[in-house]
Amino acid sequence: MTAFKELVEADRSRVFLSPDDFGEEHTVDDVLLTCVLDTDVRSTRAPELGVESGDVRLFAAAEEIGQRREAGDVMDVDGSLYTITSWQEDMGVAQVSLSSARSAY
Repeated sequence: MTAFKELVEADRSRVFLSPDDFGEEHTVDDVLLTCVLDTDVRSTRAPELGVESGDVRLFAAAEEIGQRREAGDVMDVDGSLYTITSWQEDMGVAQVSLSSARSAY
């Protein structure tokens, strides 16, 4: 492993996903993970239709979140069901984009 990759790995574990910094424990598909949930993505409301949708990005260590899944699959995060819209992995971090639709009433 190159020195740069070792530094990125250390930052990922010690800073970005650390519970002391950005990481939080969440239950993802019945597995407790330390990850980052970015809920400041986008939200759409259509009260006239009684529907509200929200997008979330989940960041987790790729080796901890499990096997990569396809867009359209469902993921349970803390008891809420989301549809996976994309899944990318870079330098050991999985970025999973999720979307939900729920009743606005």
